[in-house]
Amino acid sequence: MTMAVNASQIQNMINDISQQIEQAYSGLSLFFVVHRAGQMRESIALAEHEIISHRAGGAARAIIRKHSHSEKSSFLGLAISSKKIMLGFQRQDMLLGLLNINVDEFQTELEARAKIYSLAWHAIDLYEIRKKPQYRRKFKDGPMVPKRSDMNLAKANLQADSFAAILSALRGEQDLLPHISKSCAQGTLCSLQNNSKPEDMPFVIALDACRLVIEDLKNDTVVEQDYLTVARNMSVDIGHAFDEESIRQWWDFTIPAQDMAWRGFSQEHILSAAIHSSADPFVRSIGYLVQDVTKIEAVSSPLLDSSYNAFIDSSLLSKRHKEMVDTI
Repeated sequence: MTMAVNASQIQNMINDISQQIEQAYSGLSLFFVVHRAGQMRESIALAEHEIISHRAGGAARAIIRKHSHSEKSSFLGLAISSKKIMLGFQRQDMLLGLLNINVDEFQTELEARAKIYSLAWHAIDLYEIRKKPQYRRKFKDGPMVPKRSDMNLAKANLQADSFAAILSALRGEQDLLPHISKSCAQGTLCSLQNNSKPEDMPFVIALDACRLVIEDLKNDTVVEQDYLTVARNMSVDIGHAFDEESIRQWWDFTIPAQDMAWRGFSQEHILSAAIHSSADPFVRSIGYLVQDVTKIEAVSSPLLDSSYNAFIDSSLLSKRHKEMVDTI
C-alpha cells in the first residue's frame, strides 16, 4: 500500500527550493503554510508570528487571512515592502511569496516535488512581472495578488509545469516529465474534486517541447547556481511556442471530456468519443496524445452513435438520436 508523503519530507523540499530562490532572486523569499486537509486556518494562526517578522509581514498577514478557507495547494500572492536607502537615492525591495501546501494531496515525494516546484514558478513569475516599471509603481508596497484570466492561467500553468520538469532534470532528480504529463492527461478523463480544472493544466501539449529542451540541456554545462534562472528562461521559451489557439484546442478536448466524465462515462469511452467522433482534427490529435501518455486504450464502441457524446455538435447529436429512434 502506498503511504502518503509526510510533512517533514515536504518541509525539506520547501526549505531546499526556498534557499535556492533567495540566492537567485534578490529580495525574494518564500513562505509556505503547510497544513492538513481542513486545517488551513489553524496552520495560519500558528504561522503568523513568523510571517509578521518579515518586513512585509503586515501585507503578508492580510494575504493569508484572505485565503484562510483555502484547501488546494496554491500560490497566494506576494507581500511587498520597499524603502529608500543610500540617502534616498535607491530603493530596497523585500518581497515575501506566500504559498500553501496541503500535505494530504500527495501520495509520493514525486507528486509533492512537482507541485512545490510549479508553485515556486508562480512566485518567481509575479516577482519578474513586478520588476516592470508600470507594475513597480503600482505595487510599491503592500499585497500583490495574481488575477489571471482563464487563458493567462492556462499559459502560466504550462510554463510552471515545464519549469518543474526542467529544474528537476537539471538537479539530477527523478524524472518529473512522466508524472506531470500523466497527471494532467488523466485529469481530463476523471470527475475531479477540490475545485480542480483540467482545462487549466495543458502541459500535455508541451510535453515533446519540454523533452527536447531537457535533452538539449544535457549537452550544456549549467552550474548549480544557474539552475533556477535557466529553468525559468526555458519554461518561458516553451510558453511562447504555444499561443492562445493552442490553449483553445486543449479546451476543446478537455471541456467535453470533463462533461462526459461527470456523467459517469468510462475513460476508455471518453477517449473513444474524442478520437473516433470529433470533427476537429486537433481534438482527435490531443485524444491520441492523452491515450499515449495515460496508456488508456480508446476502443471503438457501438454505443458512440447511440449514447450521449459531448464531442459531437449538439445538432448532429440530435439528428443521430432521431435516426436511431426511427429505426426502432
